[in-house]
Amino acid sequence: ESVVPIDDTRLNLNFATAEQIAKRLPGVGYATAKKIIELRMSLSGERFNNLKQLENIPRVNWEQLIEDDLIFIS
Repeated sequence: ESVVPIDDTRLNLNFATAEQIAKRLPGVGYATAKKIIELRMSLSGERFNNLKQLENIPRVNWEQLIEDDLIFIS
């Protein structure tokens, strides 16, 4: 079990809602955020195991979001 610092501003994509994703990630609208949630729910255990799985969602600059340290999974 990992401990996330209280001041962590990154978004955990295994627990975020579509509204949180759309609001907090630049370039991600509500329709795309819903696709992220749908992908997550279709996975084993309904959670992402690695950030590479997000590459199935088009039109999002995942590399930039990771580089800017805006997202993580746990």
